[in-house]
Amino acid sequence: MADVTITFANKLNTSLQVGDIMFYTAISADGSFNKNSGTTYKMGPVKQINELANGTFTLVVDKDNTVASPGTSSYIYFVKDSRANRSGVSGYYAEVKLTNSKTSKAELFSIGSEVNESSK
Repeated sequence: MADVTITFANKLNTSLQVGDIMFYTAISADGSFNKNSGTTYKMGPVKQINELANGTFTLVVDKDNTVASPGTSSYIYFVKDSRANRSGVSGYYAEVKLTNSKTSKAELFSIGSEVNESSK
């Protein structure tokens, strides 16, 4: 893999983070983009995000050597790494206390949770 620097004249999406995976697709001659009709190329993970003094942004991507670099008319996008961006409770211990604040009886139908092991 080799580091490739890509410069953008416009502001980047604020959710872009180091570690996100960059992809690109060529845009057709008429300027349209159809994600189902073009070939998608996986460049690799973002290593650096820089904002320059002139308002442009640069990304340093650890690009796979077998993938060609994107052209100036390519549609570039990113995907979050699912290993780093999990949602749900992480940890070893959880305790829950449920209280009925009404004076009449209440029936509890279901309780559920999503727990991810955080030590691996």
